[in-house]
Amino acid sequence: MRNRTLAALTVAAILSLHATGATAQEAVQLRLGAQPLEAALREVGAQTNINVFFDPALVSGLKAPTLNGRLTTDEALTFLLAGTGLQHEFLNERTVAIRTRPQTQKISATTSAATEETGEARQPLRRLAFLDSGAAEQSSASSAGATTPAPTAHTVEAPMLGEVVVTARKKTETLIEVPMNITAIGSVEIADRNVVEPADLYRTIAGAAAPEGQLILRGLSGGNSSNPNTTSTFTDGVPGSFGNSLFDVARVEVLRGPQGTLWGSNAIGGTVQVITNAPEFNVLDVFGSLQAASEKNRNDLSTRLYAGINLPLIDDTLALRIVGHSGNASKKTINTYNGFTGSDKDELIRSKLRWQATEDLSLTLGFIHDKSTATGRTSSDQSIQTGYAAANWYGVPGVSATDLGYMTLSFEPDPDGLYGYGAAVYGWVPCEQGQIRAECRATTNVAGNYNRRFAYWDLVEPRSSNTTNVTTLNVDYDIGDAVSVNYVGSFQRFQGNNIHSYSQLDFLDIFPSPYKAHYKNKTVSHELRVSSAGDNAWDWTVGGYSYKWSRDRTIGADTQWLPDNDFARAAAAELWGEDLSAVYGVGIYNDPTLIWLFSTLGGNFQKERAMFGETNYVFDLGGAGELELTGGLRYYELSYGEDREEVGHFGSFEDHYRSPVERGLRKKVSLSWRPHQELSVYALYSEGYRPGGANVKLTPSCERDPLAADFRLNYKSDKIDNYELGVKGAAFNRRTVFTAAVYNIDWTDVRVGISIPAGCGFTANAGLARSRGVEFESTTRLLSDLSLTLNASYTNSEYRAPVASLGVEAGEDMTQVPKYNFYMALQQGYSIFNKEAFARLGVAGYGKYKSHFKAAPGDISDSYVTADVSTTLNVNDSVRFGLHVDNFLNKEYTTYQQSAAAGAWPDMEYRTVSYGRERTITLRADFNF
Repeated sequence: MRNRTLAALTVAAILSLHATGATAQEAVQLRLGAQPLEAALREVGAQTNINVFFDPALVSGLKAPTLNGRLTTDEALTFLLAGTGLQHEFLNERTVAIRTRPQTQKISATTSAATEETGEARQPLRRLAFLDSGAAEQSSASSAGATTPAPTAHTVEAPMLGEVVVTARKKTETLIEVPMNITAIGSVEIADRNVVEPADLYRTIAGAAAPEGQLILRGLSGGNSSNPNTTSTFTDGVPGSFGNSLFDVARVEVLRGPQGTLWGSNAIGGTVQVITNAPEFNVLDVFGSLQAASEKNRNDLSTRLYAGINLPLIDDTLALRIVGHSGNASKKTINTYNGFTGSDKDELIRSKLRWQATEDLSLTLGFIHDKSTATGRTSSDQSIQTGYAAANWYGVPGVSATDLGYMTLSFEPDPDGLYGYGAAVYGWVPCEQGQIRAECRATTNVAGNYNRRFAYWDLVEPRSSNTTNVTTLNVDYDIGDAVSVNYVGSFQRFQGNNIHSYSQLDFLDIFPSPYKAHYKNKTVSHELRVSSAGDNAWDWTVGGYSYKWSRDRTIGADTQWLPDNDFARAAAAELWGEDLSAVYGVGIYNDPTLIWLFSTLGGNFQKERAMFGETNYVFDLGGAGELELTGGLRYYELSYGEDREEVGHFGSFEDHYRSPVERGLRKKVSLSWRPHQELSVYALYSEGYRPGGANVKLTPSCERDPLAADFRLNYKSDKIDNYELGVKGAAFNRRTVFTAAVYNIDWTDVRVGISIPAGCGFTANAGLARSRGVEFESTTRLLSDLSLTLNASYTNSEYRAPVASLGVEAGEDMTQVPKYNFYMALQQGYSIFNKEAFARLGVAGYGKYKSHFKAAPGDISDSYVTADVSTTLNVNDSVRFGLHVDNFLNKEYTTYQQSAAAGAWPDMEYRTVSYGRERTITLRADFNF
């Protein structure tokens, strides 16, 4: 037996032996696919020129994950052996041996030095640790035949934190190498914190705001909208965010600052890159998660079910991965008119078929089905009313109170009057002092049976249903060892149907008046890149990008309706001064209930074409480290078109518009000094833009409004100039990793949306703005199983010139942006019943911010601090249970507030308030077979 083992070790050494080689601490570019561990160890030896000794019987049956990054031999072997019960030992500078890990040195929840950013390697259930490129391929590090020793008391000092690998510059690099401020969150942390939606993650990032879910970075909001589209999102290289879920996601990279050269338009604040797990060739895997959550003041449980399967179809050649999830949550907010509480439902199916056609050519065909439906409101109406017009009631034949709700107007019956009614009669019903609209007008069967913080009153229930189907294709082709070619393409179809209420705004709640919108959009995108490959002093990337959005021909895209009864027709005529039912409903549409119609005749489109490139050269400074100079350019062309027909009480016209082609150039240059591999100091200048576009011609009533002074048929792209200094690195033998940046952003031709009370809106270039700030993020391994995360920022974002149409004064702070935010978390690993477990405490804080310029008290969300706790227990290699409590102190806070007047009538203002999540207890079970 001894002779056979020595012979096997000798053979293994010969297979990995090279005459000359790198030292153990020199980082080299490694690229290994998912494969048996024996083959992976040989590949590491071959690619690093290190002799790797091992007994083939020791690694028999074990699988190795994909490894793709610039790593030392020590880091690569630590990653490959995580969770296998094996360890490596360097016998000399060029020789390493693989041995069984002694029982006195159990692998802990925080041992691996080359896993994801937290350094965690909980295998095989977690099997989520990664070092990977955009494909984010993974494989179980301890599958058939592998055993993971049970955790015991730790006898070693705090282990090193792992190196973070990102693809921010569309190539695989360590975080320290990239001269920009980046946050990378891996799959282990996503699961540990039970981060279900991206917005939950965004609120813990330094310098981020997400008042209503959309990420706003570095204070770049611009106008009164909480969804300004200043941060772009890509999923596996495809523009867009699908599923609003982070299940089976390898990592999320948040790139701060304008990314106008490599990532294109709408990335003025930054870019989010979501990287999902790719199919694995040689691993059959079934996995999933079940979650049930109970929130204070929510009547029902919220449930989410996730499931996935990885199917190896042909060894090392073809694999399929399918993931699905379904979520259902009732709303807390009640309509006191009828006692209705809505719900949110979502479903997702994501599939990927990966074909390794040759050693150098890989193709991945993907499909995503994403559907969401929502009823009711998430926000409440907290407007205080003193009363409402609802006096004399003379009876309306054929119309019940259920049809009409509360009467704010009534008529004397008159056979000779319009629709059988005479002059209108008004009166007044007072509300009790301090009552909100929902309380004052609540029906008898609802009165008192609700929480006033989660209530509204409306005659029409809002509803929405949105479906997206996406087909994607990713192609990766290596031309020798010098050049890599990458293609990412997508075809997306979107269909939306929505119902909103115009009962209060247009008809003083006399009768229900739904506003319905239905539309279909199509998006096609292509990106082709050619890049240098290998570990060279000079790297480069060049490429082309094409994007087209278009709206299908849809007659009746937006419509507004009246109830089909004589009372509603008479009341509408009284309020508007003309017979809407006769003039528009019968006279134009041949439908007495239809009073307004917007039609898309076909031809609506937005196009963007671009050529881009980026190159960097690394100068060897000898004992002073290395200096990297980077430069990038993006040339783009934009065009827009719209064919539109509008007929109704806002005016009647037809408009056909084609914009001239807008051309532009955006630049980036950076200088980065790395005195050693654990520290980088950089200076960066970068530019960004959001595409310009076309406005539809205003109606005559809107043209005369003073707020229309900034109206132009064509608005151009805005421009961002970002000046940034940063430092990132590791200290205390990699027990602390950190990033910090200070920036100054100049924003010209700010693109904002302008609303006119007469019912029109348009986009304009208005004003100059500036944002300055400081960002800091760090993670420290305090003890072997105890880590501390600290993120903090200060943001000062303001307009530098007045904008009359927005009501902005020079020096006024931006909307949606807190001056500061912070996030702290302590995570402790421990053992219970001889099972691995951990607990985490997180605390997040935000400064106050306003939703609108000319802010009233009802437009300001106050500062707040919330705390979350989580604990997880690994029952065995396949099952894990978690308990997560969000906002466990039950802090009351608001994420968004807006006060506005709904009309010229008394007490018709509304105050929309979105409250933050109350105490929520979630039970989570994960499985992996």
